[in-house]
Amino acid sequence: MSVRHSCASRANQCSVPSTCSDNGPFPLSERDPAYDAIVMHQLSSVERARRRLLSLVITFTIEMMVAFVISRYTATLRTYPLLMSFMPVISAISGNVGLQSSSIMTRALAVGLVSTKDSSRAIGRDLASALVLGLALGLLTGIVAGMWQNWLVFGLVVGIAQFLSILTAALTGSAAPLIGKWLHFDPATFAGPMETAIQDVVGNSFFLILASVLLDYFATT
Repeated sequence: MSVRHSCASRANQCSVPSTCSDNGPFPLSERDPAYDAIVMHQLSSVERARRRLLSLVITFTIEMMVAFVISRYTATLRTYPLLMSFMPVISAISGNVGLQSSSIMTRALAVGLVSTKDSSRAIGRDLASALVLGLALGLLTGIVAGMWQNWLVFGLVVGIAQFLSILTAALTGSAAPLIGKWLHFDPATFAGPMETAIQDVVGNSFFLILASVLLDYFATT
C-alpha cells in the first residue's frame, strides 16, 4: 500500500474531516475549500441521502406551484396546443443556463474566489453574461417558434419567455450556492434543486401569462 493511499485511509477514518500531508492526515477547518467535499465523502449512504433529502423536499414543494400555474391556464393550452411543445424547450435551456451559473459559483466558493460577503459583483458578472445568452437564445427560440406556427406573435411570446426565464435561471443559479453557504448547507447539493425549481415556476409563469395575454389579444384583432 502506498504512503498516500495509507494516509487517505486514515483520513477517512477520522471523526473530524481531514486531508493528507507529508506528515499524515490533519484536520480541516470549516473554512477550508475542501471541507464540504470531504464531509460528504466520509458519510454513509443513508446519511448522504438524509442530507440531500431536505433540498429535494423543498424542490418538490416549489414544483407543486408549477403544477398549480399550469392548471390555471388549461384553456390557453387547449386553444394553442403548440405552447406545450415549447414549455420543455424553454425549461431545459433555462435550466442548463442556471446549472452553469450554479456550477461556476459553487466552484468559485470552493476555491475562495467568492465569499458570501462580497458576492454582489460575482452575481452581477454572471447576470451580464446571462443577458447576452438570453438575447441570443431568446432570438433563436423565438424565430424557430414563429416559423413553426407561421405566426410572428407566437414566436415573440416564446422568445420573450425564453429571455426572461434565462435571466431568472442565472440569478437563482448564481445566488443559490451563496444562500446555501449562508444557511450552512452544502452548496453543491443545495444549489441545483433550488435553481431548477424556482426557474420552473417563474419561467412557466412568464410563458403562460404572456401567451394568455398576447395571443388572445392578437387573435381577436
